[in-house]
Amino acid sequence: MKLYDPNLVKLIAAGVPVLGGYQDGSFVEVKFMSADYESQVGTDGEVVRSQLHDKRGTVTIKLMQSADANAALNTVRLLGQSAGSGADIGPLSISDLNGKLVLAAPHSWVVKYPDSDFDKTAKTREWVFECDVLTANYASPVVGYPVVTP
Repeated sequence: MKLYDPNLVKLIAAGVPVLGGYQDGSFVEVKFMSADYESQVGTDGEVVRSQLHDKRGTVTIKLMQSADANAALNTVRLLGQSAGSGADIGPLSISDLNGKLVLAAPHSWVVKYPDSDFDKTAKTREWVFECDVLTANYASPVVGYPVVTP
């Protein structure tokens, strides 16, 4: 039997540790922008597979509007805008200590300020980051599965 604990998912976005304040339910979403391969078929049915080298990805962090991380992420975003120095670009990592999955990128940045919605109860702020080279790796091989090395 396995146990999953959301508190064992650790996140650093643009160099800022996000230490809590996540919305209820899904709180981090990771999407790769491109497939690893694309195939084409010729008139005679011959198939060729092309390796794509686009490793970009997006990471959406869903925080409660009261989360302290909102201010920290916005400060990084504003520093980059005012300085024009790329100060809003920093490393991103998501470490799932439950399954030993590590998603990481050397450079990430806020795509735009989150949409704001106000109601009688607290709402969510979704911070969307884009990453230049997003990788996904497991820290150790799963027992019973072969280890493939390039």
